[in-house]
Amino acid sequence: MMNPQQILDTSKPLNVELFDQVVQEFYQHGSNKQVHDILAQFERDPRAWTKAPDIIQKSSQIESKILALSVLEGCIKTRWNILPVQSKKGIKGFVESLVVKLSQDPNLKDIGPFLTKLNTVLIEIIKREWPHNWPGFITQVVEVSKRSEIVCANNMNLLRLLSEEAFENRSLHLSHQQVDNFKENLTKELSKVFELCMFVLKNSAERRLIENTLITMHKFLAIKWIPIDIVFSSQLIEALTLKYFNMEQHRVITLQCLVEIAGIKRGEYDKSGSDTPRMEGQAPDETVSTCNDKLVNMFLTILRKTFSECGLNLNTNIDAFICNNQANYLFVQTYTNFFFNFLRWHHRLLEDYNNGSRDGLKAALSLLLNISNANDSTLFGICCDLWEYLVRDLQRSLPKKNLLNSTFQSHAFSSPSSASSSSAHSPPHNQSTYDINHPRYELYREALHSLKQVLMRRLPRPKEVLVVKDENGAVVKQEMKDTFMLTLHQQMSKILYILSSIDPADTRKVIGDKLTAFSSTQEAKRRYGGSSSGQSDAEENQFFAELNSLCWSIGAVAGSMPPDVEKSFLVVVIKILLSLCEVQQSKNAKAIIASCIMYVVRKYPRFLKKHWKFLQTVVRKLIEFLAEKHPGVQDMSIETLNEICLKCGQKFLKIQENDADIFLVELVHGLDDMTLKLSLEQIENLYATWAVIIAHEKRDYASASGHVEQLLSTPNARYQQLLTTCQSTEDFSAPATVEKYVHLLRIYKGVCQHCSGDGASVNGAFLLQFTNLYPSLIKLYTGYAQLMSQWYTANPSVPRSAAPPYIKLMSTLKSEILTLFQVFVAKSMKRDYDQIVEKFVPNFLNAILTDYTQCNHLFKEYACLNVCSALIECLDTKMNPFVPQMFGTLFQVTLDMIKESMDNFPDHRLALFKFLYHVNKSCFAVFEQMNKTQMQLVINCIMWAHEHIDPSICDFGVKTLNQFLSHIRRITQNNHDGTLMTMFYQNFLFLILQKLMSVMTDTLHKSSFGAMCNTLQSICVDLNGNPHLGQLYDANAAQSNREYVATQLCNFLQQQFAHLTPAVIQEFVFGLFQLANAQNARTDELVMMSTPTKHTNNASSATAATTTTTTKTQSNAFVQHCEDFLVAIRSVHRSTNAPQQTPQAQSNGHANGVGAAPATAVGNGAMNELNDDDL
Repeated sequence: MMNPQQILDTSKPLNVELFDQVVQEFYQHGSNKQVHDILAQFERDPRAWTKAPDIIQKSSQIESKILALSVLEGCIKTRWNILPVQSKKGIKGFVESLVVKLSQDPNLKDIGPFLTKLNTVLIEIIKREWPHNWPGFITQVVEVSKRSEIVCANNMNLLRLLSEEAFENRSLHLSHQQVDNFKENLTKELSKVFELCMFVLKNSAERRLIENTLITMHKFLAIKWIPIDIVFSSQLIEALTLKYFNMEQHRVITLQCLVEIAGIKRGEYDKSGSDTPRMEGQAPDETVSTCNDKLVNMFLTILRKTFSECGLNLNTNIDAFICNNQANYLFVQTYTNFFFNFLRWHHRLLEDYNNGSRDGLKAALSLLLNISNANDSTLFGICCDLWEYLVRDLQRSLPKKNLLNSTFQSHAFSSPSSASSSSAHSPPHNQSTYDINHPRYELYREALHSLKQVLMRRLPRPKEVLVVKDENGAVVKQEMKDTFMLTLHQQMSKILYILSSIDPADTRKVIGDKLTAFSSTQEAKRRYGGSSSGQSDAEENQFFAELNSLCWSIGAVAGSMPPDVEKSFLVVVIKILLSLCEVQQSKNAKAIIASCIMYVVRKYPRFLKKHWKFLQTVVRKLIEFLAEKHPGVQDMSIETLNEICLKCGQKFLKIQENDADIFLVELVHGLDDMTLKLSLEQIENLYATWAVIIAHEKRDYASASGHVEQLLSTPNARYQQLLTTCQSTEDFSAPATVEKYVHLLRIYKGVCQHCSGDGASVNGAFLLQFTNLYPSLIKLYTGYAQLMSQWYTANPSVPRSAAPPYIKLMSTLKSEILTLFQVFVAKSMKRDYDQIVEKFVPNFLNAILTDYTQCNHLFKEYACLNVCSALIECLDTKMNPFVPQMFGTLFQVTLDMIKESMDNFPDHRLALFKFLYHVNKSCFAVFEQMNKTQMQLVINCIMWAHEHIDPSICDFGVKTLNQFLSHIRRITQNNHDGTLMTMFYQNFLFLILQKLMSVMTDTLHKSSFGAMCNTLQSICVDLNGNPHLGQLYDANAAQSNREYVATQLCNFLQQQFAHLTPAVIQEFVFGLFQLANAQNARTDELVMMSTPTKHTNNASSATAATTTTTTKTQSNAFVQHCEDFLVAIRSVHRSTNAPQQTPQAQSNGHANGVGAAPATAVGNGAMNELNDDDL
């Protein structure tokens, strides 16, 4: 191969053969960096687009042609503004003629990717030239399409791409105004486009053309481009349902079109007022009736054809139907979406009609149930979404019964005789608060009964259940981490709860039948002597899978039944589960059923609170499970106890009947025995669980503190023993000693976090305990900090990851002390804040700040920053005396650690910016006392946070700056003195604006772009006319702050973006100031207008809704203006006035358009280089 560098010389004719070799080398050996760099440099060359015709016409490689199109597309996107008119016409004619030529190529399959890319290039031209320079484009497309089916097939793709560009894809190279104009102009031509589509669907028999037309029609429907009145007044629905749904090759895409039509909401075609779409010659009510008729007929027709022609009916095995058949799977998935859209928005139509629509509804629900049985998560997820909507709608619409006149059945499960004496699935004495004899419920009764069975069989495992069987049949501990399955569990549980609320008797019957069947199966197994009953491993696994799902379903319906019914129901359920547990011979089986029992009882706190003896028995049984070593049983027991304590803990603090003391005393006294077989982590969790009980002691501080002292008596004794025995350095630094300290500190932290309650219910129960611990905590922190200092002084080059285990343990201990203090402050009562500030904060800060300053930077604890942030957040202005000390130590030291790069010490980095935010928010006075140099460092740090790609850090930077500016405005407003604001803007305004503009235009901070725009807007509002803001400029430099800042900002942007003209930059900058004030005034006015009054009528409500929408639009105006500037940056706006030559398409008597004849080949060099500035 010749020297590949030759292709970079765009001043000479391009050697296309060499270019093909370079491209082929790149695709065959992608790791060749030299080839990659050469091609990248070629694409960046501002004159490379002039070589595109030669490559496209002479190259033998499709990859080379596509690369040439990419270069040409880049030119159109970024340099179109500076191309001469003749050059634009040449490019347009060349591309459009090539499109027509290739769309007629018989080898379309081979050139498909190239034609697709060519279409996208043509779309980029159309977006910039139509309609002002190409007014007849759509008309040409329609006329040519009617004359040639081959060309029409590609034009359909072209029209689809056009609609996507207008309504879906946010262009990075067009302003908002350009996009809006493009949409408006395209909508004006809709009638021609729709007429063409209907013409094709009516007259064509060419398969590819029909397929492309249906795909295009689906896109038009999906983006809501076709007005609803046209959908219903035309023959579109009839063509789809009666003609194309019958054709197997077009069935799926036809159904996708019908999915979009089914998604048209009734409110979109049934509106009051002049905006109601009417069909010609019809009144509004006739229009609605016609639309309803068409929708119902469409649904029933598709349903009948599905049963008779598509192989999908109520008896179809869905899993077998879709197995290894992608076409069938796609059909079933699309059909399920069709059901979802139609039944979600129009199920009431089927209920109200009498021409077979109700039978159709029942048949559709039965088919939906059949699909719900399929073992496919996507199909099942769609079905669940629809079932949830239907049952919620049914629940809302059913009238409620008068409970005073209702009689409730006292039996746990309905007997067969009682069930048969009423309807198929409803006993006569139902405990429902809803009227289940309502005609609407009768339509759904049978389907909902079957739905309960499906859901109870398929309910996924909840996150609380840790004991499961693996694929080998062994019982293991497994945490649920699949977020999809957790979400699905929550959704299915909601559906079951609603169904049980509507008809609890039927729910009890379904559960009772299943439990009875399980019990009979296991009893038969016991009689036949275990495995000799012939039950295989697969059958046993299936049995436990269904039992688990049923028990999770029982937990899901908790609280849906009246209390007395729930009582008898739960007692019978637990009896059956206990009997099932008794007949099991293997410990694995017993462990699984035990997990079922634990899950069920934790879900019925209402029952447990009303039946103390049963609650007491359950807790004692769970404590027995703590000694069970089967994987997951102990963890699940502790979690179950935690949930019970959280919901029923109040019962443990009162002396119950026949008890000598509160139950908490018994639990605390038995702690030593409970923890014998638990791991350290489980012991910590168990202490935290009993601490949850203390949180229910909300009023009696003394009692709560006493309970904490009793609970921690054993850990306190061990802690004191450790302090006593660790007199020598050897004992103090021993790894075993450090591990014991860490374990005890985690117990204290867990108890502190859970015993004090939350929010307004904080009881301050841990104050006395922490007061006793505090002196020793300071000594521990200081002592281990000194030991660590000695080690890393002797080993300065050893990284933290390579430190010995005992050093890492000491670091963990220090972190635990810091976290314990942080939790203690967060869980303290406000009345104790003064005591905390006076007794604990001074020595604590001295210890941790001294260590943070002296510690090797590799071993500094970022928890120091977090605990200081927490102190400021909780104690607020009470921390003002300590903030200078904290800020002086933490800020500079940490900044020196992280300033070398943007990604080292990520935890310290995030903690520092969080600390800076809280200091700024709560203790702004510290900044008022800084000199200019110190303030410069702070502002630089805040703006540096903006530059970070990490969204969390960038977000803290944006919030800190906004808060900082808000403090300055507040102080200025309160003092009626603009000295502070004037001084701040004089010194730091341009630093902020320059950094802000640099970050906003780097395209790396999209998530924070809107917030930064808000910051910029607030600054512009100040400069526009804050009455307290003084003069920022010299008398000879400008006449106002606004003019002065705008001029300086324009100069900065001109330096940053030399390819932009001064006019573009000035339009942007002055637009910032105009929109800032206009938006503020307009927003205030609209907010006042949209405030509802007590007697707001429907009309005014509509006006308020419109006003809210307008307010939102106004609030986006400033952001859109900034986004439009990004669009301008991506394009070249200056060039030298060199003459240009571009490829010319032969007209052959035609105007240059899609219908023009293909152009003759353009020779090498026909496109001369464009001598302009590089982007």
